[in-house]
Amino acid sequence: MKYCPNCGRQLQDNEVCTCQTQNAQQQNTQAQPQFNQVNAQNAQPQFNQVNAQNAQPQFNQANVQNAQPQFNQANVQYAQPQFNKPQSPLQASLVDLCKNIFVRPYDAILNFLKMGSVGGAYIVLIATAILGFFNVLFDEIQSSMRYAYSEFSWTDVFKSSAIDLLDCLAVASIGALVIVCLTNAFDKKYNNRIDFKQAITVYAVSEIAYEVIRIVANLFEFFDVKFFDYISDVISRFGAGYEIMLVGLCITVFVKDKNKLPFTLGLAYAASKVASILINLLFNM
Repeated sequence: MKYCPNCGRQLQDNEVCTCQTQNAQQQNTQAQPQFNQVNAQNAQPQFNQVNAQNAQPQFNQANVQNAQPQFNQANVQYAQPQFNKPQSPLQASLVDLCKNIFVRPYDAILNFLKMGSVGGAYIVLIATAILGFFNVLFDEIQSSMRYAYSEFSWTDVFKSSAIDLLDCLAVASIGALVIVCLTNAFDKKYNNRIDFKQAITVYAVSEIAYEVIRIVANLFEFFDVKFFDYISDVISRFGAGYEIMLVGLCITVFVKDKNKLPFTLGLAYAASKVASILINLLFNM
């Protein structure tokens, strides 16, 4: 009989003990669970924790709190209120004319001529008639102060103002029509056309300038001094000439054939004066 030197088990003849093989298998079985435990407890939970706590919540928070509210706030506060305040070309041209007529008169008149309309021109003509009302009022006051036989009369003031209004509208309309017809006939070779809107706007600007000069002249006549009477007469004559010169200067903005312009302005001035004479005769008879 023989025995295993490792475990002491009794062996048969030619038998080999398997105790060493069983011990090796048991050691492998104990080592493998420890490896799996480390992987399960350390590696996988750490990966999930990083993804769950850091990556996904930060992405959602940035999108919800920062990007979307800022975009909506800009659209509501800035874009929409500016869109709800439109301004018509007529309103813009009249406002620009009133603001810059004494600061930058040439630019203001030029912008009004380019952006004006028929309605805007007749609004200016009505404003001219209102200034003419003050001129008539000044004339009536001066007449009642200087002459004993003359008495102040509101009836005469309103009657003269109404005639001046019709006179202003007729002179501007007929003069504009003559200028449109003649300049379009003479400018055919340049393929340039002037419409009634541009011509009536020119007359509107010149008429209101003349009425302002007349107001200045009337203010000098309130001084019962011969020297101031001369100044008033000079200003009145200058105003009449300045009106004609201003019409010609403004028309050159639209007319390309300057050679026929004096003849055109002469006929337009003559036609306007004929219309003025007829209106005064009709209402003063």
